Amino acid sequence: GDEFPIELSFGEASVDGDHLFTGVIQDISDRKTAEQQLAEHTSKVTQLHEIATDITGADSVDVIHQRAVSGAVNLFDADFARVSVVEGDQLVPTASSASGSIDDSDPVPLSFGHAGQSYQSGTVQRVDDIAFTRSAGSSTIQDGGAEPEPQPSDEPRALLSIPLEGYGVLQVFATEPGAFTQRDEEVAEMLATHVVTALDQVAAEATIRRERDRLAEFASILSHDLRNPLNVAQGRLELIEMTGELDHVEAIERALDRMERLIGDMLTLAREGDAVGETQSVALRTVANQAWHNVATEFAALEIESSVQLDADHSRLIQVFENLYRNAIEHGGDEVTVHVGTLENGFYIEDTGSGIPADERDDIFESGYTTNQDGTGFGLAIVKRIVEAHGWEIDITTGRDGGARFEISGV
Repeated sequence: GDEFPIELSFGEASVDGDHLFTGVIQDISDRKTAEQQLAEHTSKVTQLHEIATDITGADSVDVIHQRAVSGAVNLFDADFARVSVVEGDQLVPTASSASGSIDDSDPVPLSFGHAGQSYQSGTVQRVDDIAFTRSAGSSTIQDGGAEPEPQPSDEPRALLSIPLEGYGVLQVFATEPGAFTQRDEEVAEMLATHVVTALDQVAAEATIRRERDRLAEFASILSHDLRNPLNVAQGRLELIEMTGELDHVEAIERALDRMERLIGDMLTLAREGDAVGETQSVALRTVANQAWHNVATEFAALEIESSVQLDADHSRLIQVFENLYRNAIEHGGDEVTVHVGTLENGFYIEDTGSGIPADERDDIFESGYTTNQDGTGFGLAIVKRIVEAHGWEIDITTGRDGGARFEISGV
């Protein structure tokens, strides 16, 4: 009593004077199913092109996420979709096609569930029935008992969990079990490629903008700060030409030294401030001592109160200490004492100088900011960028003797 598609072929023949006909009926259900799936797949690939154009035209990460979930719902005829991004060791929901669902969604560990599995493996995970996978480990059907009929529900049953490389996962849900096919996995991979490309593009544009802003900042600071020592040197040279007195040579040398330090610090920021090369295990005590010998410390003293092994770029870390030492001597005088020691998750450098007023602490890491007429204003900016390039944090507080205390944490 069932209907099914057939292919019918006829033939005729003459046998012993009889005119005979033959007919062959073939069930082509599998072929029709394959043709339908191929047509649907082709339609989805065509639709994907439009969705991808929309996603790659986005100008922010939030817009990319929202267009990705909306596009996924339309593409797979799903009920809703969600994007979760990597923050630390968790996947945190950031966008959903269903209003209000983000507020009800909690972060999950990177190693947890289908989301974590697809992210860690880098492959699309297709689940035909989430309810079955949830209960398979704890529910059993008793011998002789009948499996209950599934009841209609608004809860998600089918899932496509799609990794977005290092960014996170895009998950697509349907309330109908088995809603997604193997061909959908292929389309999902193509969708992920477009989403990742868009995210990469936004990240690259943000980097370009930061570099452009930094170059503009460097040009502005150099044009301003180099002008003063240059004018001093030129004025002193004119006095030498007019009077023949060489007493002005020392002032010219100071002006040239300042210009050299300005240019050197600027080059450090431009070329190396954000870059951290290969890291290695180094002793805090060793780095602190090496940097101390690189700085003209005059009568200043260094006291290393405790040490620890650090995983760091040795050369860049020495720059951090050198700049903090110079800052202590410039503001605390030649007889300042610098203390170096460890924290629970990092280390500190503090001095016995006059300290840094609380209302200036937010500004001192800005390029070109200085309260010392002989300072370049770049030393602490270099410190901050190198510390952050290591993935650490730096804070300023008051030392035990009222001086400046720099705490580097997250080591």
